[in-house]
Amino acid sequence: MRRAIRTCLLSLLAIAGVSQAGIVSSHGALKVKDSLIVNASGEPIQLAGMSMFWSGWMSGFYRTSVVNTLARDWKSSIIRAAMGVEGSSNYLMSPDANKKSVNTIVNGAIANDIYVIIDWHDHNANINIAEAKAFFSEMAQLYKNTPNVIWEIWNEPDNKSGSVSGRDSWSRDIRPYAEEVIAEIRKYSSNLVIVGTPNWSQDVDSAAKNPVTDTNTAYALHFYAGSHSGAFRTKANNAMRNGAAVFITEWGTSMANGGTTGNPPVNDNYIDTLESNDWLDWAKERNISWCNWSVSNKDESSAALKPGASYNGGWPDSMLTPSGLYVRRKIREVTERIPVSVAPRSRSIGPARVMATTQGWRVQLPKNATEVRVSDLQGRILSRHQVPGRTELLLPSSSTPMFVLVESPEGLRSTLVTPAR
Repeated sequence: MRRAIRTCLLSLLAIAGVSQAGIVSSHGALKVKDSLIVNASGEPIQLAGMSMFWSGWMSGFYRTSVVNTLARDWKSSIIRAAMGVEGSSNYLMSPDANKKSVNTIVNGAIANDIYVIIDWHDHNANINIAEAKAFFSEMAQLYKNTPNVIWEIWNEPDNKSGSVSGRDSWSRDIRPYAEEVIAEIRKYSSNLVIVGTPNWSQDVDSAAKNPVTDTNTAYALHFYAGSHSGAFRTKANNAMRNGAAVFITEWGTSMANGGTTGNPPVNDNYIDTLESNDWLDWAKERNISWCNWSVSNKDESSAALKPGASYNGGWPDSMLTPSGLYVRRKIREVTERIPVSVAPRSRSIGPARVMATTQGWRVQLPKNATEVRVSDLQGRILSRHQVPGRTELLLPSSSTPMFVLVESPEGLRSTLVTPAR
């Protein structure tokens, strides 16, 4: 039976035809050009997806199955790993656990061929600069120039612990911090960097007047539709006219406090879809990408999930809040407009050499191999590994059958691995 399955599936791989690439495979690493974020070919692109909640406080959602749901059902083209820095259970108190959570989200995004933001989710990054530099040095060495990865180095300067009457000044606090952290990242990675801006990442116009020296840097704009309207879009328009690229790394459908209270008081289910529509139409016109806050089952109206929603993903509509239902629809609308490549499928040139060891599956690589992909029996990519110059790759053991596909300029080598039972 195994031999029959293997022969059938390998025959399918050898059939000539076309295949549809994913978002990142189609567009490559993002970069800044003429106040826009563009793909590797220099074409403007708009992405849309979800932001995770603070990693230390909603760690249960930091799972591959959640990324799979957001990528495959919600059609997210990007996900934001909001690694909480300060506060109980977050990075400064529990670095290893939080790094593991971030890595889970990043690896899940890579497997789903979507973009991912590694977010230093801090309000006081200027007083945690040594820790930030160490973190981004480690992450940049780990992911280097993986095209999926984007670096967000300061979530929201919040006008505390700054140098101007306690306020975070762009010129005296945020920009100097950014220059130091970006320099650390640039030792290993040329990928897009996003910098937070003054006043809870709302004053992008002040950053544009004195931008950082790094040319592949964009500036964060945050808004909550129940509290912020046209005046904040005017700030962003002015920033873009001054040459700054804007990325909405966090926005909510609720009041700025997440929707738990209001002034005057509002129902916890209150979301402002009219103002949200204005914001998203404005972003569409300008090819500004966005991530919605948040993947959470916290009892507040900005959360996408109702209290008690599963940490495993796969949520039915009954487990989505009004915000979650609205945002999922908006994400799908954006992603439907993103073109993806249709390219000739690599021709099959024989089996890949895979051996079972006590450490895992050892893949022997030809000298000119460029990439190894692992997929399930339905052809869904589980992981990708860039391997130029390497002679072998160790994959973790799997309890289910999987394809190992080795790409090289000559063609595709493939093998179905069927674990012994």
